Amino acid sequence: MSVRKFFIAIYLGGLVLSAYSQEFYRSGILQQFKSGQYEKVRASIEAWLATATADQEVAHYFLGECHYNLGLEAKEKNLAISHFQKAIQHFDEALQFVSSGSVHSDLYDDMLYKKGWACFRLAELQDPPLEFLQRAKEAFEKALTTEDDSLRMQAEYMIGETALRWAMYDRLSRHASGVTESSSRAIQILHEAKERFQHVQTSGSTSSLLKAVASICAEDVRLEQGLWERQINADLFSELENIPVWGARPAVLYSRQMAHFYRGYFGNEESWKQVGGTTELGGFAKDVALLSALIQTRSILDEFTPWESQTFLNKMNAVLNDLEPISNQRLEALYWMGCLQYVLRFSESQDSFNRFLQQTEFLHGDIRWKILRESAKYHIFLIQFEQAMGGKGVQLTQLQTQLQNFKPETQLVREKRDLLLRLVQVILNPQRAWETAVGSTETRLNEMFYLIRNLLVRANQCVGQDRRRILNAIQVLLNFTQHRRPAETQFYRGLYHYLDAEIQVLQKAKKAGYQRAEEVSREVKGEFEWEARYVQARSLLSAEDYDNAKRIFIQLINEAKSLRAVYFLGEVFRMTQNYEAARACYQTVMNKTSNRREGEEIWYNNAQVALRTIQQAQGGTREALNQIRIQETEFPERWIQKGIPDMDQWVDPAYFKFHYLQSEWEFFVKFGIFKRTPYPSVYAPNESRFKISDLGTLTGGIREKLENVTSILMLSVLFPEGGSKGVSTILNGIPIDLSPEGTFSREFAIGDTIHLQIKGEGYYPVVKRMILDRPGRFAVKISMTPRLGFRKAEVPPPSLIQFPGRLDNNAIFFETVSIPISGTYLYKTFLSDLNYRDFAYSSFHRGILVVCINPTRVLRFSSESNFTQQEEIPIPDSLKTKMNPEGIAVDPHGTIYITDWSGHRILVFGPDGQFLRTLGSFGENASSNIGKSVFLMYPTRMTVVQEENQEFEQNETVYGPIRLFVSDRNGVHFIDEQGFYLGTPVFSSSEKGAFSTLAVRGTGTKLFVFVYNRYTNQIQCFESVPQLMR
Repeated sequence: MSVRKFFIAIYLGGLVLSAYSQEFYRSGILQQFKSGQYEKVRASIEAWLATATADQEVAHYFLGECHYNLGLEAKEKNLAISHFQKAIQHFDEALQFVSSGSVHSDLYDDMLYKKGWACFRLAELQDPPLEFLQRAKEAFEKALTTEDDSLRMQAEYMIGETALRWAMYDRLSRHASGVTESSSRAIQILHEAKERFQHVQTSGSTSSLLKAVASICAEDVRLEQGLWERQINADLFSELENIPVWGARPAVLYSRQMAHFYRGYFGNEESWKQVGGTTELGGFAKDVALLSALIQTRSILDEFTPWESQTFLNKMNAVLNDLEPISNQRLEALYWMGCLQYVLRFSESQDSFNRFLQQTEFLHGDIRWKILRESAKYHIFLIQFEQAMGGKGVQLTQLQTQLQNFKPETQLVREKRDLLLRLVQVILNPQRAWETAVGSTETRLNEMFYLIRNLLVRANQCVGQDRRRILNAIQVLLNFTQHRRPAETQFYRGLYHYLDAEIQVLQKAKKAGYQRAEEVSREVKGEFEWEARYVQARSLLSAEDYDNAKRIFIQLINEAKSLRAVYFLGEVFRMTQNYEAARACYQTVMNKTSNRREGEEIWYNNAQVALRTIQQAQGGTREALNQIRIQETEFPERWIQKGIPDMDQWVDPAYFKFHYLQSEWEFFVKFGIFKRTPYPSVYAPNESRFKISDLGTLTGGIREKLENVTSILMLSVLFPEGGSKGVSTILNGIPIDLSPEGTFSREFAIGDTIHLQIKGEGYYPVVKRMILDRPGRFAVKISMTPRLGFRKAEVPPPSLIQFPGRLDNNAIFFETVSIPISGTYLYKTFLSDLNYRDFAYSSFHRGILVVCINPTRVLRFSSESNFTQQEEIPIPDSLKTKMNPEGIAVDPHGTIYITDWSGHRILVFGPDGQFLRTLGSFGENASSNIGKSVFLMYPTRMTVVQEENQEFEQNETVYGPIRLFVSDRNGVHFIDEQGFYLGTPVFSSSEKGAFSTLAVRGTGTKLFVFVYNRYTNQIQCFESVPQLMR
């Protein structure tokens, strides 16, 4: 994850964040992060939060990061979901703090960005995904305000990613529920997704990998738009010729072949010819093999007649054999295998569907897979139904219970399940069919005939006693309808006798059955009359009564313009060896159905196959057709157009198999082909619904997981006009080279300690020891200060407050606030109590801080109440007994410095009294000590100096380093805030320890140091003079 947004600036020790806002970073918890023991880190942060009063937003943010990483690592889906949910909760907690004005507002965009990712992860794992995709999209949109260009492009890419997936799932959800209309919202979201991906492609801040993947995704958007609009443009994927990423070409070729497939599906069959194998497909060859198998299936359905069963089945078996090797890699192929096996190898079908359900169990909630899984479950019940009808497998009563417990959400599957359940119930107890039907008499009649039609289909698929059982149920239902709708009942009774004739064992009984079907159909009148004539003629044909069959077929042609009758008239001519007349009939059927509109292809194929059958046959004449108007026929016939069912769907098993495969093919292409699309991240949770349909190793390359919390040292050094010539910079004992602009950067593990030294002739040395205890950019900006010399000067001194009558001649320079000190409670206290040693004004504390002895204390006197004592700033008891405080100073950030007279040192405390460090040790300084720890001998008073108004960058003012002047027996020493000795501008007079108090005016190279000699009661001034640089 990019961490550049964490921006903690240090101007040679002057922290932008106050000490109160660094508690979490100083806790050391983040140093454990790089170990990957996120449970341990999580527990540490939760324990810290239990007592923390500051930095809670930072703690919640990193707690969210812990849960996010734990979610990625979780083996169990529910555990991963729980972690991602908790991650969102903590990111939201952090965002509430930051939005209310936290000092950590620099984390705001990162919190939004990672919240977006956590929502995206829930969309991968939890159902339904649409809500989480929308929430992820909203969070990524808010994160676009980041100043981090790389992070902004990643957020923009993820907006497109979530929008694309939302539109896809919305389409599938709508289609599954039976809604086929386009969604204006989905179309709008897809348009936005395309714009996002295109912007990522053109941005200079985007990696070449993310650009390549965004290019593919932009075309995926166009493909999804085509699926919504059911029209694929010819130029899809034309823009992907030269993606500048090695290894992307196979994915591009695969994507292009998906586009060709769908173009073929929507009517441009020439596009199907461009789908096929290529050596450049890499890991996508099996995907394209599935597409090729589907195209081959469609080609067979278009080319072969269901009546030519052996050729048809041989071709389909070849497709099935091609699918078997890829069924373990493409789960969709396993489903389609089950569908083909249902027709071709019935005994193997149930096993394939069971395997498919087992291998997709973890995807059961994903709408894409839920549809196929529900269909697979239905197929298993359908297979069990047919087995039960044959006296095998489960009993119908058991199947009835299972179907009642099966409640699919997909409308198409639900309708099939409802029908199958009703058929089972009717077969089990046909006598109660009318009783259990609901609604008006007319509604019940409609249901009876609906059941009759579907039972005819089932009867058509079986023989012997299995068919007899179904025919008996049909007979009962026909008894319910015969007095209420006699003509319709008589029509279906004719079909009943036709199917009954087929299962007769003896040829004589079979012929009698067809004759009975003809007799019943002959009596049908009304709207079913013409289709009944067709059943009558077909029955006579099956009974081999060719003359009477021919007579009725001619009547159907001349009076009803029936094209189906032309085909079967050709069959009569073929049986009676009039091959010329038969050819004319078959050719007419082909001419009339050459457009292959819905329903026409089966008759075109039938006639084409029949022509091939008699290709070499000779005999007959076309004169037999002189009085027959075969050229005036049409398809479908006018009564079929009005909704009268046609016989052919009931009476031929091959016809059922053919149409089963046609309908399943449409279903599978609509719901079962999942276009692989690039996965955005290099990380993925276990059981991700998106990862299973990705492009393999070609991902967006986004590394959003925070694996190692690091600090990036961003060093910038400002040199005055003297320049950087002769300056050396040493980092951790190793020389480094600054850029011409004086900059340097390097990444360190959080918690690392760095030692920085910058030395050069004419400059005060900079010696820094820093612990990189904060994540992200650790900006150190240093303004180099020329060395100074000091000489006596005559300048009016600042106000000196003296306390007459005190035995120690104590005096304090003070002119910070406008309120006079004389006469105040503070002044009176100092006048009367020798234990009050020194005071200093602190804007940070809004008052004056006083240091005392016997006992050692630091007191705050408010400037808002005439300097009356308000509170004690607690300092550790362990230090109080070891201190002999004499002087106090406070820097602009509230850091408190106290001289320890007998300890020969300076103690440094935070604004709240927390001990920070010790400066100095006993000894005398020499020029060789410059840049090393200062030596002190009975230090007394000190003052703080900070340079300001140095322009570091355009429109940026940088406050310079904090320096201290401290007096001791040997004079006034100049040190930095870490206690490194810079020089002694004022040496002591003959009376050691005479300089009891001091003050400094000015900034930069123009300083005036004032010292008070308590023995002579005189004030001396020393003026700084920059030393000339060679």
